[in-house]
Amino acid sequence: MIEMTRPKVIVITLLAVLVALGSASLFAQNGSSATTAPTIQLDPVFGCPRQQIDYIIAQDGNRAPAIVDASRTLLTSYPDGLISKFDTESFTVADSVCAGDYVVTAEVMVADGVGNPQTESVSTHFTVGGNGCPNLPACRPVGGVVMPTNTLAITAPYLALAGLLAVVSTVDLVKRKRD
Repeated sequence: MIEMTRPKVIVITLLAVLVALGSASLFAQNGSSATTAPTIQLDPVFGCPRQQIDYIIAQDGNRAPAIVDASRTLLTSYPDGLISKFDTESFTVADSVCAGDYVVTAEVMVADGVGNPQTESVSTHFTVGGNGCPNLPACRPVGGVVMPTNTLAITAPYLALAGLLAVVSTVDLVKRKRD
């Protein structure tokens, strides 16, 4: 039989509380108070500069929160520079955009289940370029300076290590010859 000392009882109690809290959060996701986030859909999902792209922020599933105020939607992209202007239904691809992949994010006000509005972020991918955009330059890396490689700076630690090994080997060899 296992002897239940006070530290063991405390540890077992803490583990039981942690398991209970973890399972409660799992059941809350499947319960009636759980909601799913809205989604953003682009039409089309690729484009060229100056093209107008329609977007819809959809309530995904029957438990999605209701959108409170579509006019307060904020549309952004990563990397920056994809969107030149937007309204509640579409955005325009900027003139100075380069070819590549972008992430479009919409921040929209939704009801939180008890009537309080809160901000929800939803994202999707968008590609600039392709066959419909001839001569569109690819994105360049941002910032930095290109310099030639300094081989002495790269090899200096290895040269120091080799020198240290040579000195230690020489001292050991001299000590052995004296003995």
